[in-house]
Amino acid sequence: MRHIDKSIVAQFAREIGWVEKERTHFDKLGTLSPKERSEYFNAHRDWNEFQPLMQKFGYKCWYSEAKIGAGDFEIDHFRPKNRSRQYDGKVLKENGYWWLAYNWENLRISGRMMNIRRRDRLVDCSEVEGKGDFFPLFFDDQGTIAEDCSAISCELPILLDPFSEYDVDLISFDENGEAMPNSNNDFEIFRAYKSIEFYHLNLDQLNYQRKLIWDECLGEIEDAKKCYFEAVNLFQKKDVLEKCFKRLRKLCDKNAEFSSVAITCIKLYSKLDGYKEILERFKY
Repeated sequence: MRHIDKSIVAQFAREIGWVEKERTHFDKLGTLSPKERSEYFNAHRDWNEFQPLMQKFGYKCWYSEAKIGAGDFEIDHFRPKNRSRQYDGKVLKENGYWWLAYNWENLRISGRMMNIRRRDRLVDCSEVEGKGDFFPLFFDDQGTIAEDCSAISCELPILLDPFSEYDVDLISFDENGEAMPNSNNDFEIFRAYKSIEFYHLNLDQLNYQRKLIWDECLGEIEDAKKCYFEAVNLFQKKDVLEKCFKRLRKLCDKNAEFSSVAITCIKLYSKLDGYKEILERFKY
């Protein structure tokens, strides 16, 4: 998961005149019953006007970083527009966050495999995963459920949000391409595991594709290490590093598929003896 710059999305919303469209929908929704609102959503899927944003973010799913094709993505409502459920299936809001259905800050570009509820077809007896209408919350002496049409700042969401720079760093990857928590804090670890589950991030084909990126990145590092320590002078060493860094930057580019995997690999090896000298000057 890479951070999605909200300012880019906000600018796009301004360019398509979204504020007026959202206000028109909101005013209409306020006059409808829950059943009528659901029918209204089916008939007015104007949030699809945000589809061109795919190009600005490398045609990637904002949750998994997998490249998505024309028919393999959805505009996901981070907070579900109809019904929202806790991680145990308990209904939290029967009518969901209907007032945010057309709010651009609640929209995310998602691959269908991350958004729909289904099993991994390549793994026997896998669990049903995918976001669907789940939007689990954490409750303590502060966290509550937002009332309809009220501020959502009272809520403590469990699912990690690609709009949050803090959240995206809570997921990392191993050499097999498997997603895992990146924290020592129990609550953050819990959030990461639930996000991996509900975003279906350890789907078998995703792990396979991420392993390919890890192996490619590691191969570049190993080649650079060999050439660097065989170089006979500083000019040759400099040339080795420049060529290596150029290739690594392509893998780490924010629009590159699974770029967070390449970054994780580089961070890991930059701490190891024999690799520090090579990677310490690398900038993402």
